[in-house]
Parts: sequence; C-alpha cells; structure tokens
Amino acid sequence: MKIKLFYMLFFTILTSNAIAQVKEKYSQKELQTFLKVYKHSIDKPFDIVKSMQNNASKINIPEARFSEILQAQFAGNTPSLTDIETKEMSKLKMMMEEDELVYTENLKKYTIAQGLIYSKYKEIEKQYNSDLKFQRKINRLNQK
Repeated sequence: MKIKLFYMLFFTILTSNAIAQVKEKYSQKELQTFLKVYKHSIDKPFDIVKSMQNNASKINIPEARFSEILQAQFAGNTPSLTDIETKEMSKLKMMMEEDELVYTENLKKYTIAQGLIYSKYKEIEKQYNSDLKFQRKINRLNQK
C-alpha cells in the first residue's frame, strides 16, 4: 500500500513538473525581449506606400497613367494594361518585395541585437497573435 502511494505521489510530481515546463515554454527575459522587439516593429512597420513612392520613379510608366492604374486597383477594378505596363508593374512589385526583404533582414538583426533568436521571436509572435490568454500574460509583463 505504501509503495503504491509512493509511486502515485512520485508520478504526480513528475507530471506536474512536465506541465510546468510546458506552461513556461519561454523565459521571462525572452518574453520581455519579444515585447520590446514587437513594439519596435509596430512603431516602425514596413511602409508599403513609401516603398511604392520610392520605386515608382524607377519604372517606365508615366505618372498620370500610373495614378490611373492605382486608382482602378484601389477601387477593386482590374485595369487594362499593355504588355509593357504589365512588365513595369511586375518590376515595381519586385522592387517593393526587395524593400520588404531588407526591412525583414533589419528586423532580424535588431532582434538578435536584443538577445533573441529571430525564429523564437516569430514563434512567440505567432502565439501572441493567436492566443488571447498568452497575449494578456505578455502585456502584464509590460505593466510591471
């Protein structure tokens, strides 16, 4: 009887330790660093409009026509484009994607400089954005 009780108690302790480890997947320092990097990314997001403005002058579509194309797109319409316009708009899209890659690379460097591995940052961010309870926990860290 005592042996059974001992094993049950031992198993309960092991199980509770395993549960505690799962609940504490991230250290408090990692969560605080995540919050700092996350705030940085919110305060300085990738600016798609600025990227478009900076790169629009690098494509071969007159400004008035470019404006016409954008207005049609924003209205939810598909403008008729010539083959040249299609190529130039594709070129613009590629330049904007390159700008976004540079932004992401800079965010990675910032994250690493703060002492957090970028993949861990993305993992925490995914949970932060999908789990309201987890989000509240992290936000409480900010209030301390």
